[in-house]
Amino acid sequence: MNSMFEVVICDLDGTLLNNNKEISNRTLKTIQSLNQMKIPVILATARAPRDIETYLKELALDTPSICYNGALIFDNRKSEILTSNMIDISIVKKLFEVLREEKSIENFLAEKNNEFWVDVIDKDVQCWIDAGCPPHAIGYPSTFLDDHLSKLIVRGNTEFIIRILEKQFKEHLIYTFSDSRKVWLEILCKNAGKAAAVKWIANHYSVPLSNIVAFGDAENDIGMLELVGMGVAMGNSGKDVQLRANCIAPTNENDGVAHTLRGIFSI
Repeated sequence: MNSMFEVVICDLDGTLLNNNKEISNRTLKTIQSLNQMKIPVILATARAPRDIETYLKELALDTPSICYNGALIFDNRKSEILTSNMIDISIVKKLFEVLREEKSIENFLAEKNNEFWVDVIDKDVQCWIDAGCPPHAIGYPSTFLDDHLSKLIVRGNTEFIIRILEKQFKEHLIYTFSDSRKVWLEILCKNAGKAAAVKWIANHYSVPLSNIVAFGDAENDIGMLELVGMGVAMGNSGKDVQLRANCIAPTNENDGVAHTLRGIFSI
């Protein structure tokens, strides 16, 4: 191996997975080759730990996973949280009060401790249920909001919600769109995010950021793509993502991650 890169960090949906949420045979063989080369492959996703177990087993990964868009790093071997940046419950309650009073939200979700709560079952939530990810609670979260949260996801008047976040919560929260349609706004603790999680991974493996390659396709990947030695945007990503990356891979439907990794590591 002639590559300077020592760690691979990869987004899941729209990046490593094809549009059917599957890992292609070529991608699987590529990751298997990296495993044999002792190159750590880290999944960095908006999903909860419970929602990536199948892929971790298929890829035979025993590395930590970046979940909830960086709010939590999970040890998959021990099923333990390695580190987390939670949203303080007092901030959560204040935000809920403001948004509900202004009637600016159509739906909102909350994640914590590998569980999620949702206010109402809409079309998107039903798709998640059909995919095997049912919520643990439905309706106003009177009991769910008794502890800090990993993340909030809000659907509604996003322009208004962003103004509220910028005006009243900028010191405590960050936000990004969790889907390419820019329908769901994801809200995290200010100290969270994929970029912050990548820094933790670099320290964990004692590897400089310049020796990490990362792949992503969405706005929530930009921070980590800009941070590492090689940030790779997928061919199916938006122009805003591609402009912030070092290079552009083929699309997720055309095994873009596998194609690029084979070139980097001479597989």
